[in-house]
Amino acid sequence: MKKLSLYLILLCLPGLLLSQNAEDVVAPFIGMAGPGSRADGIGQAYAGIADDFSAIHYNPAGLAHITWAELSLGGTYFSLDNSVTTTKNETVTANTTRNYFHTNSLGYVWPVYGLKFTLGVGYNTVALTDQALRIQWQDSTEFTNEESNLGAYTIAGGYQLQKELSVGIGLHLYRGDNVYSSQMYRVGETNSAYEIDSHYSGVGFTLGILWAPIDFLRTGFSFKSPKYLDVDETLTGTWGDWNGNYQIQSPPEVQLGQSVTLGNFLVAGSVVWKDWSSSEMSADIPGYNGVPIDIEVNHNIQNDFASVLELAAGAEYLLPIMDAKIRGGVHHVPSYRNDDSVGDRLVLSGGVSVILAQQFKVDWSISRASWAEIYNQQESADIINTWSTINFSYRF
Repeated sequence: MKKLSLYLILLCLPGLLLSQNAEDVVAPFIGMAGPGSRADGIGQAYAGIADDFSAIHYNPAGLAHITWAELSLGGTYFSLDNSVTTTKNETVTANTTRNYFHTNSLGYVWPVYGLKFTLGVGYNTVALTDQALRIQWQDSTEFTNEESNLGAYTIAGGYQLQKELSVGIGLHLYRGDNVYSSQMYRVGETNSAYEIDSHYSGVGFTLGILWAPIDFLRTGFSFKSPKYLDVDETLTGTWGDWNGNYQIQSPPEVQLGQSVTLGNFLVAGSVVWKDWSSSEMSADIPGYNGVPIDIEVNHNIQNDFASVLELAAGAEYLLPIMDAKIRGGVHHVPSYRNDDSVGDRLVLSGGVSVILAQQFKVDWSISRASWAEIYNQQESADIINTWSTINFSYRF
């Protein structure tokens, strides 16, 4: 989130777009809710499974092992619970529930007749996050709210080189938004407010490999290129309006996943490497003391951001009598910063799926992420994000 004292920057640097800092470069990439209820329910340890529409996001090589056409539709319900502690040891809780159905996937997968090739097209959520805070001092109160969503329109294909080995590629057109708002109320002073609207657009690609030497064992590898996004940003507030444009780049991602099926049990795990210090900003905007703002921001990124390994694991059990599956998972997401200002995120998840009439399947999952953020010596926050996803798929 933007710092609570950003309005002071406006007074010092009139005419500049205020939200450009290191945190804003990674803001659209750190949301945790992804496409596919099954993948979410198993902790997103999915690169070594990838046997439904969400393979276009996790590992497009998995498409080659899909032998049926599939139409998929999914959505997400999001809620959050944040508590903030001030230096006076006062605790104020900001609780916000968003009662909306956000489409996290919509697409179609079909094998090409006569070829060992399967094609998939559609839309899927890449990152979804939501935060709200109320911070109170002796003479002032500030309310802040941030909603961010990044999605991808994707065309992907998987080809079976051999019975046990497949490769795949996905091409992504990214679109998304981030809306940040703040209202400040001070005793004896004029109230102030501002809102920053950021619109993202860009491109990227995913390469995948899936190796299945025996029926019950799968090993998946995927490489996600950096996401190259153009950002159009507008600020409206008490002090006036500003707008500007700049470019940001996420780090590449390398993921290795493994799944093992033993009877009615499936166990999966994955590790993802990201070097957040390779994130980058490009902008033709002057900064403080005449230093271009992108040079300053990129310097801060290289010094303050970390290289991390995300770990995920999950399990699934088939209930043969009911033709249903139950699943659970855990996902550890280390902080992108070297310091302690943003804590590691722990995501716990679970879910179920039911097959109806042999062709129609319903998947449902629920996930809970918790972490802490330290804004300065006076304020810290314990944040809980909860989301639930549901997917409907029809195979024919």
